[in-house]
Amino acid sequence: MLTNLVVVAAVALAASTLQAISGFGFALLAVPAMAAVVEPRVAVVVCTALGLVTSGVQAVAERRHTDVGLARRLMLAALTGMPVGLVVFLVVSDSVLRLLLAVGVAVAVVVLARGVDLRHAGPFFDRAMGFVSGVLSTSLATNGPPLVFGLQARQLAADTFRATLATVFVLSGVVSLGAFLVTGQVEGVAVAGTVVGLPAVALGAFTGRRLHALVDPRRFRLLVLGLMSLAAASALVSALTA
Repeated sequence: MLTNLVVVAAVALAASTLQAISGFGFALLAVPAMAAVVEPRVAVVVCTALGLVTSGVQAVAERRHTDVGLARRLMLAALTGMPVGLVVFLVVSDSVLRLLLAVGVAVAVVVLARGVDLRHAGPFFDRAMGFVSGVLSTSLATNGPPLVFGLQARQLAADTFRATLATVFVLSGVVSLGAFLVTGQVEGVAVAGTVVGLPAVALGAFTGRRLHALVDPRRFRLLVLGLMSLAAASALVSALTA
């Protein structure tokens, strides 16, 4: 048990550093890594709680860069998708969910790599991405891919991208964690994992914020594409080996 908690803390440190640099990626890295040492559903709950902390710090620290109107559309749409995701979390197998996530993220990577520009797309596009992120938030704790795709397709500057994404993550995290509490998903192992992960998350957020200024716009885009590719591969491997 102690070894498992050490792994949870190490994963939280790496994932929170990554998120502070790129604006996302905590759950994409942390959920599959933690699921190797704890039950997948426990990993989802722990990552939701810890992700809320790292996103909250980032949202507050970079709030002046947030696109408030865009964040509002995404958050409201996410709220409508969360009940659907909670039902999926309770009744659908992890392998099916991860397979669907892998396919969806892979498609998004291909579209983004081709340089799609959706700056002039209507608000329906934002609402669609927000809804899908809400479903993924309460089912797999990996609501980042549709939001990343939507914000990157709108060609946002790196600071605006990170701040807007963090703001949406905060609301999603609060609602998701509340849903897990109400449905009795927060148990002893999840609480222990969250407690040991908190100091690691704080250290990772501190380190990442000092590193993200070193990433120029071109490298930032490559980092985003690389992380999404890793997310697709990770979800696919998890689905096929579950």
